[in-house]
Amino acid sequence: METDKRTSGLAFHCRHDQLYEFVYDYDERVRFIKANKPQKEQALRLRLLRMIPLELVPGKDTEEYQVLTKAGEVYDRAWKAFSKVREVREATNKAREAIKKVEKAYDKKWEA
Repeated sequence: METDKRTSGLAFHCRHDQLYEFVYDYDERVRFIKANKPQKEQALRLRLLRMIPLELVPGKDTEEYQVLTKAGEVYDRAWKAFSKVREVREATNKAREAIKKVEKAYDKKWEA
């Protein structure tokens, strides 16, 4: 059996309460587990998280599966774009707070 290098598709044990689900970005899920799950759970979660080999996916040749796969790719691109927007918004908010501090300091100097 050939090694499966897909990063999206059906995977086992993405979450603790579902045996399998569609994963849009396997590597992102691994990063999420490492960043957000309790340390004592991480090793087991990462060991169990596995892409289901494509040859074992029922209905993979159907139009519905192809549509689901394309929708997953679009979702993944949209999520990445949203994440970038969120980063920019956070940076903008930090810059705004810095400007407010500088303005307060300037106002105090001006009043003096």
